Amino acid sequence: MDRTARIIPVLLMGLVMCGGVARAAEIGGEQINLLENPSFESTDGGKSWPEPWMSYSFQEQEDMTPAEGLRRTGMQSMRLAARGAPGDFEGVIQVVPVTGGEYYTFKAYLLNDRNERLGGSAYVQLVIEWRDKDGVEVGRDYGAQRDAGLSQTRWDPVELSEKQAPSSAVRAVVGIHLFEGGQGGEGAILVDDVELVKTKR
Repeated sequence: MDRTARIIPVLLMGLVMCGGVARAAEIGGEQINLLENPSFESTDGGKSWPEPWMSYSFQEQEDMTPAEGLRRTGMQSMRLAARGAPGDFEGVIQVVPVTGGEYYTFKAYLLNDRNERLGGSAYVQLVIEWRDKDGVEVGRDYGAQRDAGLSQTRWDPVELSEKQAPSSAVRAVVGIHLFEGGQGGEGAILVDDVELVKTKR
């Protein structure tokens, strides 16, 4: 995996078309996390990057790494750092098979970096992109923007609740995105315990 690659429509379509097999959404009435490696623990053959998560940046080289010892659960979390590049954005994404018409909740826990507090015009946001069988985007949902107000001592849960997949959607590209904003950002945030579950209404 080339972590320096920019996301462009052709690349993203390829990722969507190659999405893996969905896990069962419910076992014995219990909701099951559809994401693999949700707390960024497993790495690709001993390397540093946690598969099957994929990283991207729009303009500049991204700055995101597993953060050992800084975690809500497990042994590590994912650290996303701003680079002071106005208008840029970066993030981590995972492609998941979904069923059109069903409802899903996407959730993650965020912590403001204690040594490099998020600042400037930077903010973090959860996003779901819905894709059809041809990899074409058929809808998108955004979470609330979270900025320097994120706690540095408590893992804050953020979520996109009960979002309905468009009828033609067969995959979701779920992502945690760090936007630099108009003036450029500074500092970093930590991400852990990400989940996507099918919900009933």
